[in-house]
Amino acid sequence: MASAIVLDEVAKRETLVVTDEDLNAELQRYADQTGHSVASIRARLQKDGELGRLAAGLRREKAVTHVLSKAQIKKS
Repeated sequence: MASAIVLDEVAKRETLVVTDEDLNAELQRYADQTGHSVASIRARLQKDGELGRLAAGLRREKAVTHVLSKAQIKKS
């Protein structure tokens, strides 16, 4: 997926990182939506090897936000 590669490169060049706070906030959001505890969601994601994928997705979201913050819209 080319867009993921581009976003990963933007994140790398801009040294965008996902903090524990970012990850915990996302886990809390999932917990609120599903009614499960943060601990149970974290444990399931760790068991399934998906916690890293979640962090990568959050990093890409940060890259999108960064790119959009730099974008300039010009009218012709």
